[in-house]
Amino acid sequence: MGRTVLIVEDEPELLALMAAAFRKADVEVYTAGNGEVAIELFHSLQPDLVITDIVMPAKEGVSLIMDIKRCPIDTPVIAISGGGVRNKDYLRWAKELGAALVLQKPFRMSVLLMMARFLMEKAADQARPMAAPMTAPPSASALAAAAAAVACSDPFDDLFETPAGASPFKTH
Repeated sequence: MGRTVLIVEDEPELLALMAAAFRKADVEVYTAGNGEVAIELFHSLQPDLVITDIVMPAKEGVSLIMDIKRCPIDTPVIAISGGGVRNKDYLRWAKELGAALVLQKPFRMSVLLMMARFLMEKAADQARPMAAPMTAPPSASALAAAAAAVACSDPFDDLFETPAGASPFKTH
């Protein structure tokens, strides 16, 4: 079963970069430039994951997160923001309103892909019937700490050097 992601970002260059990275990782990508378009796509597509910027025209990411969390489908959301001085407040609010993980701009694409993979696999595991006891996945705070620790040297950069046809989302 293929995975789908809805990426919501008002900066066209960053939106194109994120979309290309996910497509390279064999993830089906849908994009929107603001929250109004995104909520319509969300209802029609029911993606496995939503990645949204916070500060956008028409409908901001915080409002989009609240709308998504009102839906009966439990879709994880990653909130991203580079909103200047208020950035940390925006990300804290996004987390409090239901974003599974938050990420401050600028970020490494490999960290975003790692976070997305974690959330999509976690959601897929929760959807499967439990056959045997599983160990608990890392907490969101542990994942965020790991992502912060990767700031200088990124061991996930090799995700972009996988052979043609290989996907970093498949387990080996």
